[in-house]
Amino acid sequence: MTSNLVVNNLEIIISATELEKNIRQKVSIWIDILFLPDKTQKSKIEKFLDIIQKHNVITFHDIISAFVYLKKIIYNPNLLENRDFYHKFVIAVMLACKFNEDTPYNNESYNRLSGISLSIINDMELSFLFACNWEVVISQNEYEHVCELLLFIEINKTCVNN
Repeated sequence: MTSNLVVNNLEIIISATELEKNIRQKVSIWIDILFLPDKTQKSKIEKFLDIIQKHNVITFHDIISAFVYLKKIIYNPNLLENRDFYHKFVIAVMLACKFNEDTPYNNESYNRLSGISLSIINDMELSFLFACNWEVVISQNEYEHVCELLLFIEINKTCVNN
């Protein structure tokens, strides 16, 4: 599959508008399947998703980008190793929005939205950026891979529900 086909299929199954209206439900399911966080982490993530949805902080492409960053964070054992999944999720969302949006929220805003202290947010952001040598551009292959995973989840979830 080409990248455009994968992204288009994902957007057909879940329209970007539907996703942006229903962020908590979709992203919570994806996180459960891909990362298996504990119940406490899941509850904090859902609350954060509700808040960012209410404030229109995140778009469809930000979510895909956040999953790419989250994958890098999770699978690098030395990166943010002393932080829980919620912290890692918040920093992935923040970095994705900062990179993709013309007028992103600043770190103080994420402090207020997430309840994570500003000093921890600043430290996590710098740790991530140094770990990836400040290369935050997402390759077409990375983006496509995450879209394929989410498309697979959505197709299988649809088949199970029918």
